[in-house]
Amino acid sequence: MIPHNQIVFANAEKQLLHDVVQSGFFTQGKYVADFEAKAASFYRRKCATAVSSGSMAIRLSLILAGVKAGSNVIVPAYSCSAVCNSVLSLGANVIPCDIAEGEANIDVLKAIQLAEQHHANVVIVVNTFGIPADVTTLKSAGLTVVEDCSHGFAIDGDSFPQTYGDFVIQSLYATKLFGAAELGVVLFDDEALLDSANRLREGYSQTPSGECLNMKANEFSGALGVAKLVEATSIVAQRQARANIYLENEFLSRHVVGSVNNRVWYRFVIAVEQADKLIDCVASRVQILRPISPWLKDLNKFPHASTAYRRYLSLPIYPSLEEEHQAEVMSALDTYLQDIAL
Repeated sequence: MIPHNQIVFANAEKQLLHDVVQSGFFTQGKYVADFEAKAASFYRRKCATAVSSGSMAIRLSLILAGVKAGSNVIVPAYSCSAVCNSVLSLGANVIPCDIAEGEANIDVLKAIQLAEQHHANVVIVVNTFGIPADVTTLKSAGLTVVEDCSHGFAIDGDSFPQTYGDFVIQSLYATKLFGAAELGVVLFDDEALLDSANRLREGYSQTPSGECLNMKANEFSGALGVAKLVEATSIVAQRQARANIYLENEFLSRHVVGSVNNRVWYRFVIAVEQADKLIDCVASRVQILRPISPWLKDLNKFPHASTAYRRYLSLPIYPSLEEEHQAEVMSALDTYLQDIAL
């Protein structure tokens, strides 16, 4: 069966891990520093603070943005629950916002309305499936934006990221765009915040504080993160090539979610009415999954997110996916189409 996702490490990357073991230095060493430098360069931001996970990157961004216990934070209703958990860990309140109809990203106009209604100053946006969210409209309304680029980002002509958030976070968890290990990074341009960011991740403070936790990145993850960032533009290009193959298929091009331009293909997501039937029909040949699991108690309040949870399915599109396997994916889909036509 063709898996939904696959992560591959070359011998050179394995050698990096061996070098970490040989060094005897496992936390906040040269590889973490190199990762921070490469992340800042790749995202074209002045500052980068590496932390232990993507969730910790969101949490640290929220602290730097001034979120406290009791603060209200706008969050997409169609998103991973880890985003909400990062807000809740600070004692702040999650204010869910529906996504735009037929899309995957937060409805920015509704987000602005909710921010005014709930006196919220901070909004988290996710570039869901690699489709760029409209960050500039949110910022023009005076909101501080935490832009989660773990799925992807807008890209320029050279396939480099175009990010607009006040704080940009990247998770390098195995299933993310640059799958490596348990590693996250916070990127920003306000150099006055860098000392605070680095101090908060240490886990030690003169006065005990729930904001100051051990969020340090380890050298093993840092080394793998360096390897992935070195190959970042190639990874983006490989995913684009695989998306192009899918887009040649009439059914997939008609049902793909989101714009096909100016994006990263972290996921190739389609919207279908009989999602469960499709999953069951192809289960013996290819793993097709619901890309995000619901966490809201009452989805009726968020009709577009509810539709997305019900209809959106994700196809394999990882860089090592071979053309013959993509052909098998599309063949399995043809079987499904023939079945529902009967």
